[in-house]
Amino acid sequence: MPCKAGQTKHSSHSWIIVAAAALVVAGCTKGGCLWSRKPPGETLVPTVSPGRVGLSPAEQSSFYHLEEGSEVFPLDMFMAMEREEGGALFADGLERYGFLRDPVSASNPEGLPVGLTAATTRDLQFTGIKMVGVNCAACHVSELHYETRKVRLDGAGGHADINAFYQGLGKATQATATDAGRLYKFVKRLRQRANNPIMESSEAASSAKIFKAAPEFAVVRPDTSFDRELQAELAKIIKLAASQPPVDFTKTLALKSRPERLDPSGQFEAQLRSLMTDEALVSRIPKSTSRNSAFERALALQEKAVALPPEPVRSTSMAILEDAYTTVRLLISRVQFLARIADRMDVHSTPAGFGRIDAFGGARNLLFDGQQNLNAPVSYPHLWNFEMVDWLHWDGNTTSVIERNIGQALGLGAVVRRDTYESTVSLTNLYQLEQLALKIKPPRWEDTFGPVDVAAATRGAGLFDTHCARCHGGDPNEPGRILALADIGTDRNRSVNFNEPARDGRPNDRVIAEFMAKVKEQAIRDAGLSPAQRRALEGKSVAQWRLTAGYAARPLTAIWASAPYLHNNSVPTLDDLLRLPADRPASFYVGSLEYDPVKVGFITGKPLPGEKAFDTKLAGNSNAGHPWGPRDGNPDVEKRMRADLLEFLKTR
Repeated sequence: MPCKAGQTKHSSHSWIIVAAAALVVAGCTKGGCLWSRKPPGETLVPTVSPGRVGLSPAEQSSFYHLEEGSEVFPLDMFMAMEREEGGALFADGLERYGFLRDPVSASNPEGLPVGLTAATTRDLQFTGIKMVGVNCAACHVSELHYETRKVRLDGAGGHADINAFYQGLGKATQATATDAGRLYKFVKRLRQRANNPIMESSEAASSAKIFKAAPEFAVVRPDTSFDRELQAELAKIIKLAASQPPVDFTKTLALKSRPERLDPSGQFEAQLRSLMTDEALVSRIPKSTSRNSAFERALALQEKAVALPPEPVRSTSMAILEDAYTTVRLLISRVQFLARIADRMDVHSTPAGFGRIDAFGGARNLLFDGQQNLNAPVSYPHLWNFEMVDWLHWDGNTTSVIERNIGQALGLGAVVRRDTYESTVSLTNLYQLEQLALKIKPPRWEDTFGPVDVAAATRGAGLFDTHCARCHGGDPNEPGRILALADIGTDRNRSVNFNEPARDGRPNDRVIAEFMAKVKEQAIRDAGLSPAQRRALEGKSVAQWRLTAGYAARPLTAIWASAPYLHNNSVPTLDDLLRLPADRPASFYVGSLEYDPVKVGFITGKPLPGEKAFDTKLAGNSNAGHPWGPRDGNPDVEKRMRADLLEFLKTR
């Protein structure tokens, strides 16, 4: 009974709460990490099959990049940021985090990878600013490489390491906000894209003008007093900004004007300006000579003048320093935003790695101030045929599509105010993404690998009826489809952790139900949805949450495209899963997109750069249980039986 022990219904998302565990971000060689290890010069050609692809190109682009309320980082800052180690830009080569490339297009002008979004914020503190976010496609689109073919699998469990992505972004931001050289280069790149949105327009324009013309930081040497003092001021600004408490976006979120906040953007600007003292900005530079400085030459070039008197250079330097100060303040606030996630998510954690997340453990810690050990990372399930299932998730714990999707958006960077339950979640976009997911068709084996062996598949059909159909055939919603932990024997942590009571002693399912209902009701009010729109949003199911003590047995449609296996991705191939637990690999590597059509799974024998092996001995990573499969006692006979059963599963 090989299975992915969980499947969704009426939803294009899995509940993913972002965990920024204290891992070393996987390094990459030039060109990225997660592409096939083919010899240089060998091209991977996309394969398109009308029988497999259920989304039109326009619909596919929407599924890949439609925002759902996640607002992780300002887009311009994201594109200008260097990696923690310096050199390359953070936004380049995001395949190192398991994201899939998507080319520049009208709907994706920045060339962001699948699952990253760029949309104008709903937070009125930053009116007009575009924010990078994450949507469901980051975790529900996959790809497999075989020989010279590259096959995109919409709806399949993805490979993204969301934990490492957020952690890497946080580290890059921290490094930029604490080093004068990096900060200078960052602001220079930033001003190639946009003015500072929280400065007065004249000052912002002045700063942008000088930064665009200014030399690279390496050229700004302390060979004039002006350059020397300017660099000293940049260092002082960093120190001053670090001494101030960061702005908490979750407490200052504003979706509409209120009597006490008629101008949220202006008040936020004032909050930053109040921390900028005259001493910090003008204590030394007005006393310095600007003659022959790099900035004088840059400004003179802008003004088409051979030389300028000191005062224009000094006044422009004030705009530069104010720009640097407000920028570093915003960076520190984004660090706090990401660190808050990390603080709640790094609790005796088992590394999730590519294609997994400890979703509900992270939810408990992040949203409900819990301290649960994060030792139950689970895989992202595939989406095709999800409308067949009434109860969602690996353990069948909820019927509410919209509430689980709201939780996913919050976990991926949507902002929520805990006092009012206002959030940046977009209910209409979540609904649109759900409708797109309903159109996704399961992939067909023959579209990529050609016809199956009919004789072997026929023999395998009999083996399926004998060994698998009791759990994976028939109606997936019939009673008894939740297999008790003692019966299935797979890793217990995901189920056991969800069943632990909240810190106040209340059942965990009640705590989640109450919180999600409040966020949902406030989002409905903020969106001004009509009763008919609300009914469409809610769907046919009444919102329910429950505790179970096991995992759900689901249909095995296109299970060949869902490797690795079991709810925690602890078994690399279907061939391994059909063996007894003691005969399965105890350690293997994940993240490669190279496919093995014989064992039916991804190749796991070699590490990607910086990758650690998946260790089945770690808490939450057990590959035990699910002992079913064809048994004969003769290894050669069992091998043939496994091959026949796999051939049949390729037809489903």
